[in-house]
Amino acid sequence: MSEKRDFFALERGDVLGPHDARLDAVDAHTYLDATAAEAGGDTGWLPPLQLGALLVEKLIDAIEIPPGLVHTGQSFEFLRPVPPGTDFTAALRVAQVSERRGIRLGTVELELRDADGPCARGRASVLAPLPDARSDAGARS
Repeated sequence: MSEKRDFFALERGDVLGPHDARLDAVDAHTYLDATAAEAGGDTGWLPPLQLGALLVEKLIDAIEIPPGLVHTGQSFEFLRPVPPGTDFTAALRVAQVSERRGIRLGTVELELRDADGPCARGRASVLAPLPDARSDAGARS
């Protein structure tokens, strides 16, 4: 795992990672049990949303989570089925950062690749109060 990055120091274009991972059949069954998702029988493929969850996990692993951080949204595109036992590389790139009214907003583009190329893409957005804004809010309470 790469060193965690400070959320407030991230800039547009920064690359977080790469992060390697592997998902096998046991991981798929554990995921299905934990999410209460219907397995639909053994399809021989990893659940698509498990790929999205893996991408979000890698994002969480890549940044220091500041107090007050809120995950405001995500979207995924699953490009093809992927069998258990697949080795992945997750690529994360900061697509946008902005600061307004004491809040920092960030959007990260996510891509999961295997030996055959991209298999999932997505975006995740988060926001957090700027450190000075948190201090000011505490002083007003």
